Amino acid sequence: MADLITAYNEKNDTARTAGEALTGGTMGCVKVSDGLIYKAVDSAGYIMVGVIPADYDSGDKAVLVRPSRALVKNSSNNAVAYGHIGTLCYAETEKIVATSTTTSLIAGRIIDVTTNGVIVDFTQKSTDVASAT
Repeated sequence: MADLITAYNEKNDTARTAGEALTGGTMGCVKVSDGLIYKAVDSAGYIMVGVIPADYDSGDKAVLVRPSRALVKNSSNNAVAYGHIGTLCYAETEKIVATSTTTSLIAGRIIDVTTNGVIVDFTQKSTDVASAT
């Protein structure tokens, strides 16, 4: 398993501008105020895009993000359970999803829960931004 997140879909159709060094296998989101891709953070003003499949330096301008299904690490604080399948989950960190977080950055819809983590569909979510500033 590639650093706790494994892309299940090889669809490569979202390219954006990078604003920081990004690690492959992390969830990526767009900061509403500048339109750049960042690693997912539990902070207001971001919209989840998907999984970043490769490493990018801060100088890289084009970033490929896969809005697909991926296996993501489950939270130990607000764990996703089997009964949550079909509901939305939220980005706790760039590599962890949870049932709730401080600002509720929506990661996507829960497809399955396994002992290895949570399968999230990043293409099925609300595009609402929690308290965008």
